[in-house]
Amino acid sequence: MATQRGACRIWWIRFVTIGLGMILCFCLLSSCCILFQKVETDRPSTNPLQIDQLEADVAQMTSVLGTAGPLPRHLQQADARKNGSEFDVNQFFTVLKHLSMQSGYALDYVYRFDGMGGSPVLYARPTNQVPYNSYANLEAVWQTESPTTSKDQYDRYLEFVQLDGTPEAFFQLVVLRTMGRQFYQYWHAGYNDAQILTNLQSLDQIQPMFPEEKLTAGLMEKARALSIEPQIQFQGDRVTLQVMIFTHWGGFIQETYTIAGVFPHRILNQTNETLLEYNCGVSF
Repeated sequence: MATQRGACRIWWIRFVTIGLGMILCFCLLSSCCILFQKVETDRPSTNPLQIDQLEADVAQMTSVLGTAGPLPRHLQQADARKNGSEFDVNQFFTVLKHLSMQSGYALDYVYRFDGMGGSPVLYARPTNQVPYNSYANLEAVWQTESPTTSKDQYDRYLEFVQLDGTPEAFFQLVVLRTMGRQFYQYWHAGYNDAQILTNLQSLDQIQPMFPEEKLTAGLMEKARALSIEPQIQFQGDRVTLQVMIFTHWGGFIQETYTIAGVFPHRILNQTNETLLEYNCGVSF
């Protein structure tokens, strides 16, 4: 009898030990799965961009800007005022099809002209609001809303631009910001000449702006060794986009944008790194 009781006790201990071991293994496995899921959630997600489409976006935007034509004479004066016959910036959305204005708002601009140059200043307005006809009128409103008027005010319209959530939409937002003011440029405004590069073929679009400018074969050969294609990463509620630009007054510059992943899509941060210096040597 004592032998049977001892055997039962040993069997029971083994059963409990195995059971506890299985429970412990299950708990450990569950913890590992939760940790793995958290790591996967925190890890940046890289969504490939369709490079051919990005190249087309830039080319089509350039084409639309070309339809603006020369700067109208009535804008070539201090306190320049629009009369309604000027270029319509809402044409941008015919090629930047992943973007649209927030419902009830329109994209518009005034013209800022002074003794050092002239260029358009974009802004968003309610569709039922009469457009501002001069930069002075718009600036007065900005001063009322925020006394610390700065260049950041020039980006305020981006907060009213909606994206369809695709990777290409974030690229097109940067295209709009970079190229959206590259029309009706006068004198010193010509420094705003950034060209967005999307692949090696886009290097062929870089041409001298002035007869005395020298874009050497050696420089372009070095440029072909750069990583030019745009890169995008999604992480939580933020998106990181890297874009290569070329400017005749700086060279090849990699711009890195941190953009809010949800509306309004504010540009939270921007850093620039010059990878290959160049200066055309011309000063306005």
